[in-house]
Amino acid sequence: MPANQKKVRAAPAAFVPTRQHHLSLGQATQLGPTITAYGKLIAGFKLSPFEARTSHPQGKDEKLQLALVYGIQNGRQCNALPQPQKVYLPSPDGPAEGCDLDPKEFVIWKNLPCNWITLHVQSRAKPIAMVLQSAAVTAPTLPYLEDVLNSDWLKTTRRVDINPGDQLGYLWAQYGVGDYTPQVVQNLINAINNAYGVGLPPSSLPATLPFSQLQDLVGHS
Repeated sequence: MPANQKKVRAAPAAFVPTRQHHLSLGQATQLGPTITAYGKLIAGFKLSPFEARTSHPQGKDEKLQLALVYGIQNGRQCNALPQPQKVYLPSPDGPAEGCDLDPKEFVIWKNLPCNWITLHVQSRAKPIAMVLQSAAVTAPTLPYLEDVLNSDWLKTTRRVDINPGDQLGYLWAQYGVGDYTPQVVQNLINAINNAYGVGLPPSSLPATLPFSQLQDLVGHS
């Protein structure tokens, strides 16, 4: 090698994490504060974590089961819930331990991560007639956008058949009074908001906007 030529150092090898550098999802969730729960299993109701839109608190590949939780334990303090709660939980850790609960009747879930997202099933007691009659009530029928423009915006004395390609400026020039001004645009915004509860900015209603695109903006034909 010539004396004036420097020796090129080899590039350091890329770092490759080992197994010791990794945690499982279950191990990661267990690092934060946890809570212990007591309750009973509700037979016949199981969901995969995917179906419950969550993950398993210990990272296991097993289904969650609906349970009725009667109480919790934080540290050494036991707290009975005023009203038992239905939640999806992993398999219990065994029969109840402590908190004066009968292990023949109750099970225990130990070290549930406090920030674990589960599925909370809530139910309300209602008279059967109230439930069924309210479900049978149909939603009010909204008016056609064409009728709204006729009666509340153009305020014409005769029926105007609006074609999908008709532009707002053309419609106003044919059937309205005066130019397509900001006040005319505001009147159109008010008519749409009153009929559909949809608020549109003035910039979305230029004179060149076709009626078909206005239908898309409002979401109703």
